[in-house]
Amino acid sequence: ISGLRGGHSGLEINLHRANALKVMRNFLRLVKGRGNFQAAGGFGGTAVNVIPSSVEAVIVTNASLENLNQCAEMLKFQIKSKYDKGEPDFKITFENVERPLKVYSTKDFSEFTNLITIVHSGVYAANDSMVETSANIGVVRNADGVLKVELLARSNVAGMLSDFVTMYEQAGAMTNFEVKCSKPSPTWLSNPASFLSRIMAKIFKDQNNYAARVHAIHAGLECGTFAEKNRNLDIVSIGTTNENIHSPQERLHLKTVAPEVNLIRSTLEKISELED
Repeated sequence: ISGLRGGHSGLEINLHRANALKVMRNFLRLVKGRGNFQAAGGFGGTAVNVIPSSVEAVIVTNASLENLNQCAEMLKFQIKSKYDKGEPDFKITFENVERPLKVYSTKDFSEFTNLITIVHSGVYAANDSMVETSANIGVVRNADGVLKVELLARSNVAGMLSDFVTMYEQAGAMTNFEVKCSKPSPTWLSNPASFLSRIMAKIFKDQNNYAARVHAIHAGLECGTFAEKNRNLDIVSIGTTNENIHSPQERLHLKTVAPEVNLIRSTLEKISELED
């Protein structure tokens, strides 16, 4: 599976992009109805905070190439009908490889596909201004004989992440997967009354003759670590203009680098004047 847009699992989770691991699950379901098959490995994904744009699976099957191509056409129709023009470069290709020595047991692989099916991936809840809660199946890999599925849930709503932990534990219990959860990233809530934000917004407009975009985003920020240490800190996160973060099409607008440097310098000068 290749050619999907992928992207940042927070900033672009609401852009209706296909998850390659979910797509592969759908294809294997189609193949299962055309003949005997067993899975031997593959899959992929690059990181939990990236929507997978390509994956591969190694399968042993007696289904003919004609049957596989028919399944591929059915899958392409599913993608087109579900995502409309959202995945124009989607591809599914086949390649003969050396027969693998080992395959997953039917039971193990069935439990794996069941897990991928029932675990949520995509926007979970949103309000008028932004996504509130989401999840992403980012990586599937075989490490030392253990099949690992790595996921990332995000939320700026208190209690939602603990709800996701409960969901994952129940999904694991139903599919015989052991569930391990890392410590959640510290939260950092937006502050509409931020004094520092007002200062920087004014400096930016004076320097560039247009207003800065000040808003909250559905993404993890290192600022949360500082805020956890001291909730009285006034913190602002700034950045250049970027496109398609965490995807093969990631781009940085070079013309936005210098304005950011100027903004940081002038803000430090302004803060120094205020302290005097």
